[in-house]
Amino acid sequence: MQIITHARAIAPALWTEVKVKCDAKVGQRIFKVAGRIYSVWERMQVNRHGAYTSRRARALDRYVHSKSLARALAVCILTPMPILAFVLLQELVPLDAPQAGWRANYRWFVRSTIIFMVLTLSYIQQGVIFLAPLEVSWRQALVITLCTAGAYFGLLVAVSTAWVFPIPFACVLTTGAFTCLFFGFFVAVVGWQTVATTPQLSAHARILKGVLVVEAIIVFVYPAFNAAFRVLVGAHQLAFLVVLFLLKVVMRFIMAYALRRGKGGVSDEERWRARLPEVVVFSTELFHVLYLTACLQGQHVTVGATIGISLFDATGSIISVRRLLQRRRMVLVRKPLSQSRHEPDGSAFHSLRDYVLTTRRSPRRLPRIESNTSARFSGRRRSSIIPNFANGRRFSTAIASVTNLKLARRSSSRVSSQSGHSANQSYSRVSQADRKRNRPSYPILRLTTEEIAAEVSRLETLSMAEYFLLIEYVKFIIPAMYGVFQFALVRLPNATFYPSLASATQQDLYHSQTNMAVFVCMEVVSLTAFIVFLHRRLRFSMLHQLAFVLETAADDIQAKLAMFIPYCFFFFLEHNGVDYTFQFTWTHKA
Repeated sequence: MQIITHARAIAPALWTEVKVKCDAKVGQRIFKVAGRIYSVWERMQVNRHGAYTSRRARALDRYVHSKSLARALAVCILTPMPILAFVLLQELVPLDAPQAGWRANYRWFVRSTIIFMVLTLSYIQQGVIFLAPLEVSWRQALVITLCTAGAYFGLLVAVSTAWVFPIPFACVLTTGAFTCLFFGFFVAVVGWQTVATTPQLSAHARILKGVLVVEAIIVFVYPAFNAAFRVLVGAHQLAFLVVLFLLKVVMRFIMAYALRRGKGGVSDEERWRARLPEVVVFSTELFHVLYLTACLQGQHVTVGATIGISLFDATGSIISVRRLLQRRRMVLVRKPLSQSRHEPDGSAFHSLRDYVLTTRRSPRRLPRIESNTSARFSGRRRSSIIPNFANGRRFSTAIASVTNLKLARRSSSRVSSQSGHSANQSYSRVSQADRKRNRPSYPILRLTTEEIAAEVSRLETLSMAEYFLLIEYVKFIIPAMYGVFQFALVRLPNATFYPSLASATQQDLYHSQTNMAVFVCMEVVSLTAFIVFLHRRLRFSMLHQLAFVLETAADDIQAKLAMFIPYCFFFFLEHNGVDYTFQFTWTHKA
């Protein structure tokens, strides 16, 4: 009895101890799984992979201090205007009912040919940018455009004659044929021998292939998402929008990986890391915002749901910006040389050497740079880097090529050995007089890896700021463009050929336009708050940086807008054969 009584007394204590141990193990497992998920999430963030080059940073310095605020604002406003005017002009041409047959709808064929001519020019522009060693003249571009558009026109007529009109999902099914026609005429006009003998073209072609694969995935995946979204009703639609956000993150990461995998050398890697924000945002983010805007046009989406979706999207942006907010304040944009010569305090920096010298004279002026990997550079190891006239270009190139803190120490030591070796060889070949003439007029500068990491952190911070700025900008201009397009379309005859507008009442149209107006206003507030906050945090005009990106990459951005905006705006036109019931009743009548 005493044993039983004693066992009953200690049983609760043993059970409590076992429960605590089990809870601790479960907690450790949950914490471990959460840590892995967070690690995967961090690796998928595109802002981790970009970095400005020294040349691009200097160009931004000049732009910020030479362009007026009015010019920067005008660039931001006028950027979407050409493609918006193009889609509105297309809708001014009245179309006939698709039931009248393909012969009566010759206007639609002409309209499609014009659209694909613009698409061909966009493809050529993208090819010129990615295939940098390959030169394409304007005559060759014109021949490629006319041949591709003419062949595509013939393909549409042939399929409509042999099968049915409208062609089911014409925009999706004929995209592959159009791409094959384009590349066929591109190689035929430029010349296979030229393509085969152009140096380093294969590395650039791998990058272009990866980008085109991602864009093809986007073109096919998002319509499938739209089909699933239209089957759902009410709260299920809003819950399904989470899939859209996850799809956006995955597409961003795949696009960034495609840009980084095909490396044609250090200079190419630097160039694509510098342009990574612009390329990723004006492809994956652009498509995401387009389909999110289209989803908000549903009759069952309330104003409260629109506000909730906007806040959810803003929350994701705030979480992503956390990495930028954790960085200490530093001088990101430097004054031009002409302005800084008259300033005795040396507040402007034109190179890493100026930055380090000023920091050493007044260490309190610039706080120490902190980052997630700064602990790796806690040791103050010095690298003998001698910037003189003989190897100054190599020094600046080395600093630009150190694109993350992980490689800073390795790159600095490599540059030190290469600089010393090349300097010894050059000095052995020149005379004593040449040595005296080329001797530097300032003392030898020794830099630590921490000081190099500070400059690298500056270049990375500029890229991160550009990335988040472009995201907020795209989230504003796309709903604004779509709202203007819908507002004008309901007053045109072609509105009867869009199912969402043909059966809509005045109340439905008012509800849809109210949703769009609320969404645009939310994005305007988000963009304005973002620009003001970053302006105070980073101490330079973020509007100028946004205008700098839009102006320097204007050709590529217009090409991306011309590729995606007409595709999404005209996707639901009845002449394009879109039927998410998949019954295709007009094919049975034919």
